[in-house]
Amino acid sequence: MKILWKLKPALFILSVIVLVMIVATPNMGKAMSIFEKIIFSDKGYAHKILHEEKVLGLNALLKEIGGRDDFPQVSSTILGYDIERSFLLVRLKNTGNFTAWGVAECSVEGREGQDILFSVPSLRGNMSEWAFYVIEIDPPILPSTSVLVRVNFSWKELYKK
Repeated sequence: MKILWKLKPALFILSVIVLVMIVATPNMGKAMSIFEKIIFSDKGYAHKILHEEKVLGLNALLKEIGGRDDFPQVSSTILGYDIERSFLLVRLKNTGNFTAWGVAECSVEGREGQDILFSVPSLRGNMSEWAFYVIEIDPPILPSTSVLVRVNFSWKELYKK
């Protein structure tokens, strides 16, 4: 009976350690439990993640991502009219020390009430390169050479570990 009493504190500590390991190790490929969301949620970390967003046509997108001007020009023709496809380009860079992931939200001028949500799987800490996210906007936003389309970026959900 004395041996069992001596093992109880050790079993309690071991079970607490196992519970903490299960809760504190998020599985990025699976949905997070409510406990993981509570533990890792940190919207205050957003100031460590730089972001740039633009609405571009296909040719401008290829130039922006590829950094080259020599891509062949691409055009779409519908019923004899040239229609430019529109894309939302979001670049993210985590300058903090933690790995971050979550759900980003962009509202595009002229598309009120149609916010664009996208998952950001993982941004490792102290990134030297930008991560690119490209989402096609359908129906397209007609290009204008004189006015840039405003995009507002925010984090709907942000987690760090």
